[in-house]
Amino acid sequence: SVNRQHGLRDVLSARARHVPLRSSSTGSPTLPSVRRTERQPAQPCCNTLLVRTGEMARDGGHLPLYSSGYGGPTRRPGHVSSKSGFGLSLQGCLVGVLLLSTLGMAFVMVSMHTELGHLRVTLGEREAKIVDLDVSSKRLQSQYDKRIETLEIDLSAKDAQVRDLVQKAASAEEGVDERQRNLDKLKADAKLAKVEMDELQERLRTGSSETQGLQAQLKQAQERVDSLADEKQLLKSKVEQEQQRVNDSERKLASALKLAEKYGGELDQAKVAATEAEERAQQMQKELEALKQHGAGVAGSMAQQQKQNQQEVPEPRIEKAAGKVQSDLAMKMGVDVGVVPEEHQGKGEAD
Repeated sequence: SVNRQHGLRDVLSARARHVPLRSSSTGSPTLPSVRRTERQPAQPCCNTLLVRTGEMARDGGHLPLYSSGYGGPTRRPGHVSSKSGFGLSLQGCLVGVLLLSTLGMAFVMVSMHTELGHLRVTLGEREAKIVDLDVSSKRLQSQYDKRIETLEIDLSAKDAQVRDLVQKAASAEEGVDERQRNLDKLKADAKLAKVEMDELQERLRTGSSETQGLQAQLKQAQERVDSLADEKQLLKSKVEQEQQRVNDSERKLASALKLAEKYGGELDQAKVAATEAEERAQQMQKELEALKQHGAGVAGSMAQQQKQNQQEVPEPRIEKAAGKVQSDLAMKMGVDVGVVPEEHQGKGEAD
């Protein structure tokens, strides 16, 4: 039976390397000779395994509990299966990814809260500027009205002075000398009045230009108020968008925390079950080694005891139990053992 086991292992190894086998005269599988350079067509591995299994069943043999497979890991007696550890490490990675995504969403939420505060401060500053411009425009309008009233009062006073001078000139015609003196005086007063009139006209033109400048400034201030109102509306829309993003992030964070809490407990249960299975396998291995120490004289008894122990708690059952725990946990999480589904990957990227 040992030769058959080695023969089956050689067959599987040769099939993994895609090397054709040929049988010797004794029927045991051998590797092809070195001088044969022509590549033979590869037979299906399943047919070869079925043929070897049939030969062993016909000869009274049995299949070994381990095989090399297609270059995969060899499971021999005395070695603890690493599938459960691999599954647990994969699940640990999934929980780590969930925790990292949770931390990332928390960081994004904090940054969005900070940006929202900055936008609110900017909005307050813009509103203060709008109020200041409104106050400035009202102050300029009041100054313009006061200046116009002052100029009109001065012009009325000068008109009254001119009328008084004309009346004085008419009354001064009564005497020649007096008239001449008065005339000279009136001329001097008229010149002075003309100069003052020119000054008033110049001041009126200056006031008109100043009024036009004030009107231009008032128009610019009004345009600035309109632009600031548009900016205020834009900032309000941005604040609403940021608030919506903050609400979405908070909902995603709550769902991620629930997933992490749920899968964390199931992962601990799977770890406990896998640890118990490994401890049972190690205990059986120790018992088997203790039985082997009795020597060749009790080989039959040892083989019978080993067969009984394997029937009671066989090692494949331990591996099957660990695999069942992993499969149950994977079905609850929506994934296969050792494979992360695309929907979970997409959800992680979106978060």
